Amino acid sequence: MADPGAPLRPFWFEFDLPYDVDCPRGTRNGVGVTAVDRADALALVTSQVFAGRPLPPVRCELVDVEFHRLCPWLVLANMLDPGPGGVWFPVGYDGRR
Repeated sequence: MADPGAPLRPFWFEFDLPYDVDCPRGTRNGVGVTAVDRADALALVTSQVFAGRPLPPVRCELVDVEFHRLCPWLVLANMLDPGPGGVWFPVGYDGRR
């Protein structure tokens, strides 16, 4: 389990999601989450976004995201505040703790 006193870090994951496979709304573009570490981030994505289903393979992963590198019209214009722990993109899965 992640140390609750540890500093939070923003993560960005893109998954290998073939177009003929059903996936949670908005996840084909990627998932942004703020968490203590990679394991914590993936646990949040598994529980909040994929509703406990197994995660597809990760094809791209960024740690300590430089937000200006994310898509300005899709991600930056439509994300939640990444400061608190939780899912900030896509919206609707935040379940902030």
